[in-house]
Amino acid sequence: MIEKRKNRELWESESVGSKERKYVDYTLRHYIEKQFNSLDHLLQVLEALPDEQIKTVLTPEHMANLLKVLERSIKIIPPAIVIPIEGEDNQYQTDRSYSVDFGSKLEGSEDAKVWVDVTCPASKDEIEYWKMFRFSKDYLFNHIFEDLTEHPPECTLKELNQDILPYLNKIANQRGAFCKIEPVESVVGTPTKDWKKSRGNQLEQADEILNPKKREEPPA
Repeated sequence: MIEKRKNRELWESESVGSKERKYVDYTLRHYIEKQFNSLDHLLQVLEALPDEQIKTVLTPEHMANLLKVLERSIKIIPPAIVIPIEGEDNQYQTDRSYSVDFGSKLEGSEDAKVWVDVTCPASKDEIEYWKMFRFSKDYLFNHIFEDLTEHPPECTLKELNQDILPYLNKIANQRGAFCKIEPVESVVGTPTKDWKKSRGNQLEQADEILNPKKREEPPA
């Protein structure tokens, strides 16, 4: 059904009747509506389950597809700018702009286009959409990117060896490889009496703990 709808040449040909077109479009619209209506329930489940359990079922493919759905959906229904109504407490309005083609209806111009602003009272859904859009634009994605590049998540050595690396190596094994693990930044901790003597070797020691097989390999 989806492939038939995507094939414009087939879809517009005589082999697809008007009744079938209406049925296919209705079915696909209903599917979209059903999936989006289930998002609220999905969010409740995500908030109820511990992160560790959710990680066992979510995959990078899921997240990539989710972002693609988000991108496509925002293009179809972009948020309206929401601003407070001057002089009215807790009341908001939407500001939308359109480039309206007046054709030759305006004296002295052909193909005239006019920038038109439309202001309306904002619904609760519009207010929430704008709030979440602004939050995502100004904070969420920048914050996540900053964490990825500057503030990595913390874990214990046990968690790294027993939880994180097995999961990552499972992905790497699909390509017949293993993850490379290497300490690259300075050590942060509470200095002991041996700190001055050992600080130059701490990354080397960390590397030996993380990669014990290196000690077993004969020197080249």
